Amino acid sequence: MLTAPQISLSQIVVSHNEIVMFCRKALEGLGVSVGEMEDAAEAIGWLALHGIDAIVPFYQLLTERPQISSLQSIDAATFDGAGNSCLFIGPTPLDIGYAQAIAQQQTTLKIKQCRHPLFLLAYMIRCARRGVNLAARWYEPTLHLRTIVTIDAGASFPKISQYLADGEKEPLLIPSREAVDLTLSFAANSPLVAADLRAPRQQKELMETYSPAHFAAQRRHHIESGIWVDAATWAAVQEIGKLVLVEATEKSRQRGAGEAA
Repeated sequence: MLTAPQISLSQIVVSHNEIVMFCRKALEGLGVSVGEMEDAAEAIGWLALHGIDAIVPFYQLLTERPQISSLQSIDAATFDGAGNSCLFIGPTPLDIGYAQAIAQQQTTLKIKQCRHPLFLLAYMIRCARRGVNLAARWYEPTLHLRTIVTIDAGASFPKISQYLADGEKEPLLIPSREAVDLTLSFAANSPLVAADLRAPRQQKELMETYSPAHFAAQRRHHIESGIWVDAATWAAVQEIGKLVLVEATEKSRQRGAGEAA
């Protein structure tokens, strides 16, 4: 059962809608295109609503002033992430994998050197709802941490398992800043193969699993009680978002601008 977080002067509670709105405005300030901006803001909001801290890594991204570039193909099944955050890579690899899986029944794609793979979760859920089974795998060498995400076709929530070498600290469900090689597997009308679902034998000593029921409970809790975020980080994100807010007029409201957005 979820318990209410301890009240802290360093944290405040905000709504899912507030997170999406101010993240959208902050992304607009970076010059992100409208479609990509909407997708990215929703991806951040999805993580926050389901109990994964996305605000801190998002603010870190904003302070880096990232050079956002499109995903480059190495071959038909491999892409160069060029160190970009998966927040900016967006749903493109999921759309490609879905199309290939529908045509071939199963397919596997790799994205080399990308960051924050957890930012793909909202896109993966959207893809699974279209009728394919999904898995994502990556390894973070600095933390000795391997993460495996699986989503059943039609499901609304993932299962996430994390594996550590014996003696390492507890797993953390947080978007990683470390550049990793990400493997995405897709299967239409058939289950995923076993290799997509398990970690190497030497990394089975410690494991943390987050079930679909865990994420469903997190969603209910945060809809009812709001989302706790770091106050200083949230204030900084708001300030960046306010830089692109305009005076509210009837025309601007229709475009989603101004304080009434």
